[in-house]
Amino acid sequence: MAASLGAAIKAYLETKGLGLAFYKDAPPQSTKMPYGTIVEDIGLRMDKLESGGPANGAEATGKELVQLDLWQNWLKADGTVAEDPLLADKITRAIHGTRLNTSGTGIPPMRVYAVLQEGRVRMLDRDGKTVHHAYTLAVYRTI
Repeated sequence: MAASLGAAIKAYLETKGLGLAFYKDAPPQSTKMPYGTIVEDIGLRMDKLESGGPANGAEATGKELVQLDLWQNWLKADGTVAEDPLLADKITRAIHGTRLNTSGTGIPPMRVYAVLQEGRVRMLDRDGKTVHHAYTLAVYRTI
């Protein structure tokens, strides 16, 4: 079982054949692009109480916001394009709608009802020659 929601997302995505490593918050200093990062617990909205809520022994559910980032080189040293224009959509297809029910250590430490991609934005740093896709994920889960 994964130790956190972010670890479960990492383990899940790394089984999807994307050719990327994913890291919690930030990669090790000398990591080469492309890679992904996952920032969990940005926000948490609890669902309405059912059966008295967790203080009365009932299950609590909510929506957690998670940011997933894709980092790629924009240009190669010779000036040709290095960015894989299909990679952002591959991540979307892999993550949108999953319940993170993977085998082994990828199983999340809580029940996940759905991971939904609520948004994605592409940012280009021309000076740094970097392309950054930032995904906003809504994770509906038990608390």
